Formats: sequence, C-alpha cells, structure tokens
Amino acid sequence: MRKLATFAFSFSAAIFLTKYVIPSEWLLITAALFIAIALLGLLLKGDTRLRTMLIAFGLAAGFAWNWAYYTIVYKPFELLDGQISVIRAEVLDYPQETARGISAYVKIKHENSPLAIKTLLYADNETPALSPGDVVELKARLALSSLSYGEKTDYYTSKGVFLIAYQKGEVSLRQAGKPPLKYFPQYLSKMLKEKISEIYQGDTAPFMLALLSGDRGLLNQDDRLTSSMSTVGISHVVAVSGMHVSFLVGLIMTLTRRRRLGALVCIPVILLFMGMVGNTPSVVRAGIMQISMLTAPLLKRESDTVTALGLALMLLLTINPYSAGNVGLQLSFAAMGGIVLFTGRINAFLMGKPDKKLLKSPLFGAVWRFVAASISSTLGALVFTTPLIAIHFKYVSLIAPLANLLTLWSVSYAFCGGLISALLGFIFTPAGKMLAWLVSWLVRYITRIALCLAGFRFASLSMLGIFTRLWLVFVYLLLGWLFINRKRRPRLVIPLCSVVITLCLALVLSGLITDLTAMTVTAVDVGQGQSIVITTKKHTFVVDCGGSGEKTGNLTAEYLRSINRRAVDVLVITHFHSDHVSGIKRLMEQTEVKLLAIPYIDNRFKYDEEYLDYCMEITELAEKRGIDILYVTQNMQLTSGEISLSLYAPIGGNTENEKGVVVMCSAGDNDVLVTGDISSTLERRLLRLADLPDIEVLIAGHHGSKYSTSEELLDAVKPEIALISVGYNTYGHPADEVLERLLNRQITVLRTDILGNAVVRLK
Repeated sequence: MRKLATFAFSFSAAIFLTKYVIPSEWLLITAALFIAIALLGLLLKGDTRLRTMLIAFGLAAGFAWNWAYYTIVYKPFELLDGQISVIRAEVLDYPQETARGISAYVKIKHENSPLAIKTLLYADNETPALSPGDVVELKARLALSSLSYGEKTDYYTSKGVFLIAYQKGEVSLRQAGKPPLKYFPQYLSKMLKEKISEIYQGDTAPFMLALLSGDRGLLNQDDRLTSSMSTVGISHVVAVSGMHVSFLVGLIMTLTRRRRLGALVCIPVILLFMGMVGNTPSVVRAGIMQISMLTAPLLKRESDTVTALGLALMLLLTINPYSAGNVGLQLSFAAMGGIVLFTGRINAFLMGKPDKKLLKSPLFGAVWRFVAASISSTLGALVFTTPLIAIHFKYVSLIAPLANLLTLWSVSYAFCGGLISALLGFIFTPAGKMLAWLVSWLVRYITRIALCLAGFRFASLSMLGIFTRLWLVFVYLLLGWLFINRKRRPRLVIPLCSVVITLCLALVLSGLITDLTAMTVTAVDVGQGQSIVITTKKHTFVVDCGGSGEKTGNLTAEYLRSINRRAVDVLVITHFHSDHVSGIKRLMEQTEVKLLAIPYIDNRFKYDEEYLDYCMEITELAEKRGIDILYVTQNMQLTSGEISLSLYAPIGGNTENEKGVVVMCSAGDNDVLVTGDISSTLERRLLRLADLPDIEVLIAGHHGSKYSTSEELLDAVKPEIALISVGYNTYGHPADEVLERLLNRQITVLRTDILGNAVVRLK
C-alpha cells in the first residue's frame, strides 16, 4: 500500500473540497469529524485499518491547514482591502511595462502575520528602475486580488498573490546593488530573454521566449497564432510546464550518458529552472516528481510515479492552499494522472495491432513505436484534461491528437536546440545565431501546422451549446463503460461509430435551433462592453465586439461556433471605444468576416489617440485579411431577400460616442435596433431624420446609461424586449432611470450581467 500517496491525496482532496464545496466556517468541525473517524478506524483490522486512518487523518490535516492558513496568513492582509497606507516592500522580480507605467511583484509584511505575502504593485513611468532585492517605500491603495470587475477570481490568489497595490505617492528606493543569491534565477531569466531576443529573428523570437522562459508577452500580440494554437490544442507547448522539465532532464541525461552523474546534474538544474520560470504549479509539479524519481536510485529505493505525484500536489497545496483554483495546476495534474493510468494501456493496445514481423523491421518498427508513443501519451493526457478545458475555456479541440502528433517531436527539439543556442550565444554570439537559424525552421514548422489545422471547420467544438455538452457527457459515460468492461475486450468499432454519429447529431441540432427561427438576437456576455450577434436562417451579423479585455473576441467567436456559424456576413463597428472594439482583432482572426462596416473618421473633429489607434489597427488587419471595408458616410441599406441591414451615418454631436453608427436589422416583420453609445439628444435627432418602425428588440444605449434610451425613443419604436449589455462598472450602469422607463412601458428586460449571454429568438 502506498502510505505516503494515500495521505497526500487525502490531504489534497480536503483542500479541493474546501475550495469548491465546504464553507470556511465548517473547516474545524469537519477536521474534528475526520479525526474522530480516524480514531474509530483503530477498531478495524489489517490494511483496512491503516488505509482508513491515513485517509481520515489526511482529510483532517487538509481541512485544519486550510483554516490555519486563512486565519494566520491571509486574514490580516484581507483587512487592508481598500486602505491607503505607506508600504515597505521587497521587489521579487524585474518589472513589466504596462499601458500606464510598470507592474512588479513585491513582498510586503504585516505586523499581525508571521509571513510576508506576494503583492502586485502598479506604479507610474516615473518610478526608478527596479531590480530583484530592491526595497521600495511608497503610499499605495491596497485591494484584494480576489476581486476583478466586481467578480471573484482565482487568477492571482492561485499564484500566491493576495493584494494589489496602486501607487499613490512618490517611490523611495533602496537598491540592492548586486542581485542577492536568492534572486539569481530571476537574473538568469532576464539574461536568457535578452539573449533569445538577440539571436532569434522577429518572427520566431516571441515563440522561443515563451517556449524557454514562459514570457508570452510578445507571443500574445499575435492574435492569429495564439488563437490557432488554442483551437488545435497545442497552447501548452509554450506554457512552460512539466513537459519542458522532461525535455530538460532528457537533454542532460543524453549529454552526460551516466545515470548517476546525470541525476546529480539534473537536480540543481531543475531547481534553477523552476525559479527562472516563476515556480509555476505545473513546473513545480514536474520538478518535484523528477527529483523524486532521480533521487530514488541514489538512495537505492524504487521510484514510484503515483507517490511522487501525490507528494508534489500536497507540497504545492501546503505552500498555498488557494492554488487549488489554479487552472494550470489542475490541468497539469489531470494530464499526469491520465498518463499514469491510461497511456501504458493505450500504448500496449496500439503496439499489439501491427504484425510482429512488421514491428521487427527497423524502419516500420521505429516509426510505429514513435506514433504509438505520441498517440498514447496524448490520449492519456486528454482523458482528464478535456472536461477541465471544457469547463474553464468552453471549448474542446477535436484535432488536438493530430496536432500533438505532428508537433510534439519538433517542440522537444526546438526546446533543447533553443537552450543550446542560447548557451552558445553567451559564449560566441555568431555560433548561437547559426544554431538559432536552424531551430527557427522548427518553430516555423510548428506555427504553420497550428495555422493550417486551425483552418479546418471543426478543429474545435464549442461547449456553449447544450447538445455539445450532452455529447461530451455521453462520450465519458461510454469511456467509463469501456473501462469497466476492459477485461472482456469489447469491439471498438461500435463505440467509435456511436461517438461520431452523436457528434454529427449534436452539431446538426445546435444549428437547427438558430436556423428554425426567423431571427435570433444575442448580447454576448463580455462584461462591461458590447458584442451583439444577429442571425437569420442564412445570414450572420455582428455589431461591435469589445469589453473586459481582448478575450471578448474569443467569447464571441466561441458563441458563433456553438451555433454552427463560421462566417460573419457583416461586422459593424458603431464607434472605436475599447468597450466596443477591444475584441475585434481576435474575432477577425478566428472567424471569416466578409464585410467590415465602420464610421468615417472626420478629420475636422479631434479624436483621442487611442480611438484612432484602434481604427488604424482594425482597418490594417482587415486589409491584410482581404476583408472589404465599408465607410458609413451616409445612410445606406444592405439587402438580401427579406433581410435588410440599415446603417445610419453619424448625425453630429461633440463626443466620440455621438460620432457612432446606428444599426437596424430587419427580417420579415422582425426589427432590431442598436444605437451604440449615442445620447438622448442624438436619439431625438435620429427620430427626426429617419423613419423608424415599431421594433421587437432594442439594444439599450450606452449599456443602460441614464443619458440614453430616452422616453422619446421608447415611445417612437415601441420595443417589446430590451437587451442591456453590461458588466461590473463604476458608472452606475444600468441606471435606475432607464430601468424605470422600461418597466413603465412593460418592456421585457434581459441583462448580460445577470443572465450571461442574453438570447432572444423571434419567429
């Protein structure tokens, strides 16, 4: 019996139960309950007694540790939320540039807590250059990192960052001089990034920076590539993870050729690499497991993968119980769990298929072993990660096995070659550049594969639709049945055919819901922003695509895929404020857009620089992708059969909001009006200049601002339903006055901040 593994997984289970099931006020009571169960286990005999006590004590320890960590470490800092105070902090890493200055991870202490906690500091451009080990003192506004746009988030707390500090005064700096020894990994990481940027060309440097150091800043600027890699399921290759630790260990073992010497070299290198990439959960998991397996022979003990996996998980959750919410940690351990449980079985099954004589052939045998190993490891990892990806990211990549088969071999060579080229670059730069030139062809191969495979119609499957979710549940029920009956060796033809047939049925039904209605209007839940999707039986229109960050484009593209719409006939931009266009580029990269309609930029009017930058970036991308651009300089109507899209040109006003396009979409007797962010004054002017009919759906102006959706507009167009696209904000949207106007007229109100995607189907 694996005693340590049993205790470790039980401890970890308690942490996850606390995160997702058990309220914090019940922790001590629950811990006491399991201690009692452990003591009752003394009445049992043999292995059952030991196993019961290990599980019960592990659970009790996990619940108790969660309570202790919150009370002693987290709670004192929780009380600082919203306060403005002088803080003294030690800089943990080199700062990153932001739109308004810099951000840097620092460590601050509190008199009531024994431990210093990691904090994200935002400072202005006038802040002196910071390095790890420096000590800064400044006045700052402190906020809990667990809240983002009014909603709870695990993004920072799962990384051990519990506070965010916003600079409110001048920064006093005490420099550390030479980097302290404990920050040597951060110093090496900085040198590595600089060398990679020097020896690699512009088209491959972002990929290599992400692959070797985990810095995805430049790579994320390439919307098309990052979206394609997500679609085909190979984003993990540039998210420095356990796979990269395996590559590193394999490289060292190959170079040393001696197992004992290789183990002695690997252990400190792994620890250094973990620090260089920021001790991410997946890297720490792999590092602990590799060190555990490397030290086993040195200690003359047999290595045990399951025990190493349990130990790694327990240590990570002990250091920070909040890391249970880290998506990277969940995916890393899920992938490893699937590999441990299923990869060996899948590989044995595949190796048993070809004729034994063929396997003895040097060429065929080598190729088949490679294919079998790649497929088995990929499928094993996908068993548990697929539902997690569906839950967290709302899609499943159907082409991931093929993409991984085609690219993983090249990723391993690119990683090892990249490290060697950087080392050569430090010794003799021309030699490093020469090897980097060769490695760059591997990078180009990987990116071309990603871009090519992402173009397939069903490369990924959206999980937003009920039918695709039911299909995924069916697949896992089928897998469970096959696993239970594995000894009977059931024929796989029928299960595989049933998976394909039910998938086709799910896709057909997903499309039928939209196709059977005359018009469907959806306000996609993009937070504080707007993205409106209007579909008829044969046409798809999108009005705006902006909100809380660039993810808006992904959200809108995923919604379109969920209803089997792969192309947008007309993409209309009402105006170029970020809450209406921040996701446009991502949307255009992931979806075929046939026509882009935008407001004309009047040179007689002064626009904000950001407004003009968005306009230029979007039009340049549209021209690059061959998308026709329609500048709305006057009222115009686009028609196709019974479908018409009316575009009303800007009609004056002094602000950028009032320079926007108004959109009316009509299908038969159904009409939808989108006014963008124009004010009540402009609404009244629109009513005088345009003959607007009674409408079925109104998209409330300016996210429900009290200065839009006027009584005059409501009385003139008489909408039956009002959609309000809104998220967390400090503007008071939607305003009580607007809600009252709608209520008084018995207009049904649907809000994205309450419903998520707000959908109206018109017959």
